[in-house]
Amino acid sequence: MERLRAELASLQSDRPAAAGVGHAGRDDAEPDAFDGAERAAQLAANVTGSSLIAGAFNTSEATTTLQCMEPTYTLSLLNYTPGTAASGPPVALYAVAQGIGIIVSAYGTPPAPVTSKAVQAFCQHGEAIVADSINGSAMYAHTTNGTSTIVADQGNSNPASSAVAALGGTGVGVYASGARAPLQLGTSSGAGAPTTGTHEAGELMVDANADLYLCKVSGTPGTWNKIG
Repeated sequence: MERLRAELASLQSDRPAAAGVGHAGRDDAEPDAFDGAERAAQLAANVTGSSLIAGAFNTSEATTTLQCMEPTYTLSLLNYTPGTAASGPPVALYAVAQGIGIIVSAYGTPPAPVTSKAVQAFCQHGEAIVADSINGSAMYAHTTNGTSTIVADQGNSNPASSAVAALGGTGVGVYASGARAPLQLGTSSGAGAPTTGTHEAGELMVDANADLYLCKVSGTPGTWNKIG
């Protein structure tokens, strides 16, 4: 408490006095309820260890809230340290909890053309999101009114790669179920099996006539068999 009071007193002494200038919407003669010892007591009531100090261990029994009234970042965490074999990779945010580590929500309708995102991840080299679980699902996604629960977009940087890779280990690679249909393959623009491009054995494609073809032998364009 005494340390907080001393810090507040120091800040108040450094603040330039402006005669005749008060807080907007209030009388200049009105005392500031958040100055002095009252403010120090209010801060100390929520802090059990130290005030929030970067580079120090902070403890608090009350929730710490950051509120931003402008359309910008409320909190930005930057860690550009490359790290070493001894120190490990840099971490911008680390959360440990016996229950839920992090809850992120985005609500309201942002102005166009912005799309609301609860979580947005970017990584230049490596995985943007890594999820690992010991006794549960590593990742669970649910939508109530969306057209797709998960959208995977591979892009055009490497056309030979896959939008989704499912490795089942000793189990099943992909399990799909649905009341309307468990699986739907998009149709191609042309009729018949592919006649161009390099293909791998095991590929499936549906032509413009909704006929299903299976690639039996890898090649350009490979050997295809019509199924059904």
